[in-house]
Amino acid sequence: MRFVAVAAADGMVVRLGAPLSDIDATVGAMRRRLTFAIGIAIGAALALGWLASRLAARPLRAMTESATRIAQGDYAIVPSTSPDDFGILSRTLASLGAQLEAKLRELTEERDRLSAILAGMAEGVLVVDAAGEVVLANPAAEMILGPALVGKRMADAVTSPALRAVIEEAASTGQPHETEVEAGPRAIALYVRPLAARGGGLVTVLRDMTRLRKLLVVRRDFVANVSHELRTPVTAIQGYAETLLRGPVDEPTRKQFLEIIHRHARRLGALVEGLLTLSELEARPPEQAVRERVEVSAIAEHVRATLRERAAQRETRVDVDVAADVIARGDPVAVEQVIENLVDNAIKYGKDGGGQVRVTGRRRGDRVLLEVLDDGPGMGAEHLPRLFERFYRVDAGRSRERGGTGLGLAIVKHLVESMGGTVEVDSEVGRGTTFRVEWPAWDAPAYPRAS
Repeated sequence: MRFVAVAAADGMVVRLGAPLSDIDATVGAMRRRLTFAIGIAIGAALALGWLASRLAARPLRAMTESATRIAQGDYAIVPSTSPDDFGILSRTLASLGAQLEAKLRELTEERDRLSAILAGMAEGVLVVDAAGEVVLANPAAEMILGPALVGKRMADAVTSPALRAVIEEAASTGQPHETEVEAGPRAIALYVRPLAARGGGLVTVLRDMTRLRKLLVVRRDFVANVSHELRTPVTAIQGYAETLLRGPVDEPTRKQFLEIIHRHARRLGALVEGLLTLSELEARPPEQAVRERVEVSAIAEHVRATLRERAAQRETRVDVDVAADVIARGDPVAVEQVIENLVDNAIKYGKDGGGQVRVTGRRRGDRVLLEVLDDGPGMGAEHLPRLFERFYRVDAGRSRERGGTGLGLAIVKHLVESMGGTVEVDSEVGRGTTFRVEWPAWDAPAYPRAS
């Protein structure tokens, strides 16, 4: 209860009393109303704040997404048209993305161009950084030095002591070096230049000179051989002709001298004809090669008939065993020349008197195989790798004596390879010699690659 007492007139006191439950109920009701109103106000404030933050953060989210796309390589950014600071920042970000895309496209094109140039170079390019690690190597450098050079130490990548010494000298002196060294079986020309402008490192350009050296040697030997081969018949012709011109000689001597002059003239003509044939074969483009149906059996029989008299003079029997289904794809004239050269070679250098030359042919897969075998003295294994070189002879005196020019097998090799074929030789001393020629079969795929 709640009591209140108030003094009144005449000494009277007025006293009132009321139960607290009514007051508490009123206060509780008021508190509940206030709490509900405060809750509604707080919820409304939070909702308005969240909505305001979402509206305010939308440009920031858009720019964050744009920056993320730029970082991921997507530079197609649509700028905002808003005039506020967020719009200006968005347009600036879009412009930055476009510039980055243009720069990266330019760098990519430059990289691809540089990679294409390096990949297409015949010279090897090796770049070593200041720490001595290979950072760039083109395919030509890997062909010369070995595979997987990038990431290796220079000492591991360049195993040749001669090459490594030149590179290390350039690194120590800081001066460019250009020289040619022997690296095992190869001759390597290299140019080494320090990269001082980039904080150290070296760039090395290598060129394999082995093939060029071999070509120079072949050219020198060819000139020397031609000169020697021409000198002999020319000297003989000149000497015997001068002898005949100096004065009268008896008829038998005159006839003998004329026969010698005629023999050397024929040899000189054969030599010139062989050189012209080789020159024509080397100058002929591959696309001009004839690809026709060639019946090897008929051509082999024709060659046997052509060389019958020569074989009879040497008392040599020529047997032909070529199956009728041996049909090659090539040039009939070239095939006949190949078989004739090989058979004539076998007759010349086969067994003296009572010898035998066998020509066999058969089908093997999509190729046709022709073999020319003789039972002559054969030759050592050291001669076989060079047998198809111009003017190479196992026995020079014996070859000249029998009319050989030293060009027949070189012509055979050129003719066979021009038709997509291969030619091999197998011989042992005392066991004869076998030449094997393969051509594409007529029903094989056109223009097959020689295996």
